[in-house]
Amino acid sequence: MKEEFHQSENLSIELLRELSKKCSLPSLKRFALQYLVLIASLLTLLFGESGSFVCFLAISVFGFSSMAMFAVGHETIHKTAFVSPLLNDLVCFLACFPVFHTPTGFRYFHFAHHHFTHNLNKDPEISVMGKQTPGLLSSLWIYISYLSGMPLMLAKMSITLAGAIGAGGLTKKYLWYVPADKWARLRWESCLVIAAQALLVTLFISYDRLSVLMIAQIVGHSMLSLYIFAEHNLLPNEGTILERTRTMRYGPFINNLMWNMPYHAEHHAFPSVAWHALPRLHKAMNHELVNQEFSLFHVHSQALKQIKRASRSA
Repeated sequence: MKEEFHQSENLSIELLRELSKKCSLPSLKRFALQYLVLIASLLTLLFGESGSFVCFLAISVFGFSSMAMFAVGHETIHKTAFVSPLLNDLVCFLACFPVFHTPTGFRYFHFAHHHFTHNLNKDPEISVMGKQTPGLLSSLWIYISYLSGMPLMLAKMSITLAGAIGAGGLTKKYLWYVPADKWARLRWESCLVIAAQALLVTLFISYDRLSVLMIAQIVGHSMLSLYIFAEHNLLPNEGTILERTRTMRYGPFINNLMWNMPYHAEHHAFPSVAWHALPRLHKAMNHELVNQEFSLFHVHSQALKQIKRASRSA
């Protein structure tokens, strides 16, 4: 995605080109480390003693690792992680299948999100087939359900299943953002992801550890839901891209884990900027940012206050 969604007086064409340069080695090192940790956590879940502290630790590590795979998938669908398009595609698939994504489905879902950020009827993160989904702040039950991770996990599964079915009447309306010439690719990718997941599930069933895998997936998606919530919620549905998007100031651990995705407003403004250059982009346009938050806890506490106010006025 090369489109720019913001005009900044502090960014010259030369600087933007410099920030958009891709560098494969840092991405390869980070991905290799994170993927090894993901595999290690899965092996521990498979062979570790159920209910032990080690198993609990492995579930937590898998949760963070699956969040990292979401970030890897995000960077590779933008093709900012590696110089080679083929390497971007390969790493994207490796990152996507453990968390129920397909590269093509994720790519065009996310591109639609960029083009229609926080639009109630067009952003696929908050709408289905052109209709607004129930707002996460409309009730405490919906808010808690979302944070459980189950809606996010089921949504990704449904997109993959729809992709495997193919471009029929309903699935074509459901995945309206997928271009007609990409459906064949989406279908074989979806079938491959389903087959890979089936093999993983079969392996865990054979060791009688399916429940452990399911718990780990739910924990991972719950952690991701907590994280993603802060990107656009409690912000306007109209206005500039900086007004509709929030940058989070988490610090080194989350920034490294999530490939600098917390610089979210900057990324939405200039999606072509490579992940490793986002801190520099942040410094260049820091005073332009409308929404910056240092505490995820504060975002969620504000969400609960809004839900409480809404329930009182109902």
